[in-house]
Amino acid sequence: GLAELSVRDVDAYLKPCYAGLRRASIEDITVCLRDVLRHLHRSGRTVADLAGTVIGPRIYEHEGIPSALRAEEVHRVLEVTREDLSPIGLRDYAILMLLASYGLRAAEIVRLRLEDIDWRRDVLRVRHSKTGAYSELPLQREPGEAVLRYLEKGRPPSAHREVFLRIHAPRRPFKNGGILHCVT
Repeated sequence: GLAELSVRDVDAYLKPCYAGLRRASIEDITVCLRDVLRHLHRSGRTVADLAGTVIGPRIYEHEGIPSALRAEEVHRVLEVTREDLSPIGLRDYAILMLLASYGLRAAEIVRLRLEDIDWRRDVLRVRHSKTGAYSELPLQREPGEAVLRYLEKGRPPSAHREVFLRIHAPRRPFKNGGILHCVT
């Protein structure tokens, strides 16, 4: 009966319930089961409150958001961004082209300096944010043209050597790659 319900009984019940379920579904089951067990204890039907023994997976905010876009989604984002010829649009398109073409990290992009682009040799020099090492990559035509368009028509005048600057005052380089989640 319910009066003798134990942790072993709860575990035996849950194990087959979890088969083939996603983490979010498992979390839903554990939340409901904890509520039932808490009610059973409060109403005197079980001796022990077993609600605390039911452990589900931790579900993080935004974990359901895909960590990467499919190729057609990347293509669509680039198409839409390419149409914006404002200084912000030119900058954002150049950044997105570097992200999409080279797979660079955001921190590597915001650290790019004017001298890191060798236009004569068509070379892009990238300092890797995790290792600190440098790589020389061939400057591909489309990302190179996007960066050049931004430098000629979108980048505000500045003594700063970083390629990408904030468009709005204060016009300075971005502090770190995390800023690319909400560039201004």
